Amino acid sequence: FEHFEASAKEGDEFGQYHLGSCFYSRYGVEQSYENAFYWFLKSAEQGLCNAQETVGSIYYSGDGCGKSNENSIIWYKKAAKQGKISSINILKSR
Repeated sequence: FEHFEASAKEGDEFGQYHLGSCFYSRYGVEQSYENAFYWFLKSAEQGLCNAQETVGSIYYSGDGCGKSNENSIIWYKKAAKQGKISSINILKSR
């Protein structure tokens, strides 16, 4: 956890993504969907497609943020634009 936290705070998109995962799944830290969303979004804003898809999923479910189908689609499209097959399939199904 500490390694991910340090790299996330330095602005590393992979560290941010993994720190979000730690908060989401209680890996070495108390579960916090809000903190998970914060770090996933930071990573997604830097262009990491896995984070973009995750942000899309979180907006869809509303865990840690306000539920928003519109924002969900925006983030799935960003991931799909980078070739993320699962995001492409999600968009096709909606």
